[in-house]
Amino acid sequence: LLGREEAGVASKQESLVLRILTPVMKMYTAKCSMSISSEGLECFGGQGYIEDTGLPQILRDSQVLPIWEGTSNIMSLDVLRSILKTNGAVLAALYQDVV
Repeated sequence: LLGREEAGVASKQESLVLRILTPVMKMYTAKCSMSISSEGLECFGGQGYIEDTGLPQILRDSQVLPIWEGTSNIMSLDVLRSILKTNGAVLAALYQDVV
């Protein structure tokens, strides 16, 4: 969707779906990055905690992603704002896309 929007070939419905999914996906990926980084660090065992591997830095960076990308509250407000601005058209477009 993002590529179609950037190229200027996205339909109105695709633009609406992108508008509502952008904050949702930003929050989802920021939250997932913490568990994925932690899992990767655990795969290396004790070596994962050594600063030379770079994994501890990745884990620290992933822990701050939800703050950098916008807290859950801010992302929720962004979704609500998109719903209100379009009088619910984004929800209808998302529903049509899912169903």
